[in-house]
Amino acid sequence: MAASAPAPLPANRIIFLDKIRYSLVIGVVVLHAACAYAHIIPWWSVRDPVQRPFFDLLLIVLDIFLMPVLFFLAGFFALPSLSTQGSRRFISVKLRRLGIPLLLIGLFFVPLISFIGYRNRTADAHGFFRFWWMQMQTVLDWRWVNYATTEIGHRHVNDFSLWHLWFISLLLIFFILTALVYRLSPRCFQCKVSSASSGSRSILLALAVAALTGFLGFSLVNRIYPDAAWSKIAGLIVIQPTRAPLYIAIFVLGLYANSRGWFSKRSFPGSIWLWLAGSVVCSAALPAVIISIGQEPAPIPWPHALAHGMLRSLACLVFLGFIVTAAQRYGDRPSLIWRHLHAISYDIYLIHLPFVIVLQLALLHAPVSIYAKFAITSLAVVGLCWLLARGVIRPYPVLASGLLLAGFALGCFLSR
Repeated sequence: MAASAPAPLPANRIIFLDKIRYSLVIGVVVLHAACAYAHIIPWWSVRDPVQRPFFDLLLIVLDIFLMPVLFFLAGFFALPSLSTQGSRRFISVKLRRLGIPLLLIGLFFVPLISFIGYRNRTADAHGFFRFWWMQMQTVLDWRWVNYATTEIGHRHVNDFSLWHLWFISLLLIFFILTALVYRLSPRCFQCKVSSASSGSRSILLALAVAALTGFLGFSLVNRIYPDAAWSKIAGLIVIQPTRAPLYIAIFVLGLYANSRGWFSKRSFPGSIWLWLAGSVVCSAALPAVIISIGQEPAPIPWPHALAHGMLRSLACLVFLGFIVTAAQRYGDRPSLIWRHLHAISYDIYLIHLPFVIVLQLALLHAPVSIYAKFAITSLAVVGLCWLLARGVIRPYPVLASGLLLAGFALGCFLSR
């Protein structure tokens, strides 16, 4: 099916923010493509016999900024929609745009990821449908499960999970809470664009407040939960507890940035080279902290929790500064790639991970280096998701849903 032509150029887009968003989504694909070849992800569904420290370092660095900056952009772009649509319409649109794909893909596509891992570790494995039905028994188990220990992880290894869609689930919660606050107190979200509110000093102060909030929240939670721990409720809400305060702080920062017109009049404060230097320093320091103290069992000693929280929050905001200043300087013009990608980055995020896992499995014993496997997986999945999003999902969403359900039925039939 031929891909549709790029949409007409939107009139009031902040182009460099669009470019940041789709670049980050591609970065998420790259991060997941690297997981099969890293030591620090022992629970990944496909584990190559060979792992290299390069992929550990790549994962740690990408993990600093990918999801936090995506939360910042989500908060930034949410405010105009909320102001235009009102809280009720805003929630309705988000439930349709996020909630329906979350349920369809989460229930009928994402289980393929868990099934591949289940087949790899189980000698007498069930077929796909029986495994899927086993997972469905845990979907409405609303107990809080914390994967902080290996024993708990093994006990719940076959439970239903949204995997990468945790971001969509959490984002939907953030949007609903934001709309409720807007309905109760719309003045909190009124745009107040002025030279003072969008000046360099004001922006740096807001960044500092967000960093301090993330630092204190991370450190307090890290006293109870190791940073590597994940928690879930029914598999529909999945999160790293230590990261929740940072995600909340930077999402609110995005709302604040839009309300103060940060990008409407002037460039982001600070030299791009200063932000870059800070990013390099953080990229060097944080892996050392994670390797030395990041895997400690709870309770985490206060000095370690404070050091990790301070460095991670600072690194996140420094990377945000570098990414924004670089994109604003070098990426604030329309381009062919932008015209094709700015509208479908969300769709690429939704569907990419099962394809990553399948390709990692197909290349598991291929007679090539793991660096070649990593490159092939990254490029092939980005290309495939682009074709599906442009050619099917975006122009024909009902057809895409039908194909998803048909693929699920075929999978159940072929793997009995």
